[in-house]
Amino acid sequence: MPQAAPRIDPRLVAALIRLDEPASPIADAHRRLGLVADWLGVARPSYEQVRVLVNAHRRRPLQPGLLDVLEKYFL
Repeated sequence: MPQAAPRIDPRLVAALIRLDEPASPIADAHRRLGLVADWLGVARPSYEQVRVLVNAHRRRPLQPGLLDVLEKYFL
């Protein structure tokens, strides 16, 4: 049985920002993020954690990470 993490790994937060599609239900983002967590070998975040982060991001986009900035200007 997968474990639920008390704190979400920062890499998962960054992935969630990229995975979230505002027109799609939050449950879709949660399922996709679970696959990323499995691939990274970290605990899957709870649906509640994902819901809170997605709603916060949809209200006011979270700050882009370094990779987002580099991709925009250099890739």
